[in-house]
Amino acid sequence: MTARREGAELRRLDLNLLVALDALLTEQSVTAAGKRLMVGQPAMSGSLARLRQHFDDPLLVRSGHSSRCTPLGERLREQVTHALALASRVFEASETANPLELKRRFTFYGSDYSHASIGRRLLTLAGQRAPGVTVYFRQLTTADVRTAPETLRRSDGVFIPRGHLHDFPSVSLWEEPWVALRRRAPDRGPLTIGDLRTAPWIHAFDAGESFTSATQNLREMGVSPRVVAVTESFLILPLLLEDAESLAFLQRSLAQRFVASGEFEVVEIPLATPLMREAFWWDSAHTHDPAHAWMRELILEVASDFKRMECS
Repeated sequence: MTARREGAELRRLDLNLLVALDALLTEQSVTAAGKRLMVGQPAMSGSLARLRQHFDDPLLVRSGHSSRCTPLGERLREQVTHALALASRVFEASETANPLELKRRFTFYGSDYSHASIGRRLLTLAGQRAPGVTVYFRQLTTADVRTAPETLRRSDGVFIPRGHLHDFPSVSLWEEPWVALRRRAPDRGPLTIGDLRTAPWIHAFDAGESFTSATQNLREMGVSPRVVAVTESFLILPLLLEDAESLAFLQRSLAQRFVASGEFEVVEIPLATPLMREAFWWDSAHTHDPAHAWMRELILEVASDFKRMECS
């Protein structure tokens, strides 16, 4: 299809239908989609009729007392989410690098450790320097890591340590050691290699492409830990430690917050553990966007503050 024909096709389309399609496929209900977009049910039904005519498919069909997507609707659901994210990126793009003039929403994926480490400081400085900026912090899941290219395309960037993503632009933020955490108990001796093999371990992100370098290193050193639970949250990981026998790897700065409560303690591991090397990654489409470049500089500034205060 030539560029001229593509332009003619787009002019015949009402791009507002893309928003309606997203709401309909997400909510799988005309009424709920209308409430989401704050339009009446007749208008939403009209949009669905136009979409059905365009795709020559019902998109939504009745299933008992509710509706469900048709096979085509299921395939379109993820595509339309990505299309809306790309469209928003186009219209949010700005030639100005003046923070005071920015009207922009930034969406970042990361673990709760990443967000807890620098999120508050990032919001404080962004609010002072660019009051028109809003930041959305999204919890990074194993599925997001597995589909990293799509995650980067639908967001402004991902906070994740080095070793998981490749071939994308990135900047290094900070490094800190992994430490082992357990519940405090009297007269506990040092850990042995045997303890590492028999102790109940609570791991974070321990599947496929999603794992911690500490966990990976343990296995590479010939220790197969007895994993009793896996979570995608570092903040709740210590709360899953049932007793003084259970162990978990945490970043040192985060572990110290729990140690301060008096309920937990850091215990020395009889093996060398690697450093956690936090980084920020983004899709190359953002590289030359002045607003995104400004935000990257702000992230580096906040990370430098965190490194100085917490990781030294």
